[in-house]
Amino acid sequence: MKLTLIGYLLLAILLWGIAPIFDKFGVKSVDVYTGIFYKNFVATTFFGIFYLIYFGIERLWNCDFVGVGWYILSGICASVLGMIFYFNALKLADASLVVPIVATYPLISTILSVIFLKEHLSIDRIIGVIFIILGIWLIIRK
Repeated sequence: MKLTLIGYLLLAILLWGIAPIFDKFGVKSVDVYTGIFYKNFVATTFFGIFYLIYFGIERLWNCDFVGVGWYILSGICASVLGMIFYFNALKLADASLVVPIVATYPLISTILSVIFLKEHLSIDRIIGVIFIILGIWLIIRK
């Protein structure tokens, strides 16, 4: 595995690992919908500035708009609807319960990739899926 890829993966893991702690503090004093508004507004603003500085506005119009539509659908699923359910769950339970269960979304992605993208599941991936299911069971059992 290339060092650059490892760096990206570790930084994503670290930042996604830190964010739920901030989320749990936030849901204690701000309603879910207002929190999601601020989270997305600030993230979009910062990324928008970054994008315009590094890529310019021309790149926005020189792209495949069918592909853009797929990104929009992804945003609706993850950044709007998924966040609403995630933050509501976080209001009701400990972050140490909610975050690992929500983080099992690769199980759904794997199943849907096989069905809709006709991807092949190797034995290693099947074993990984089994471990995800076992992990959920370990987390939710009392």
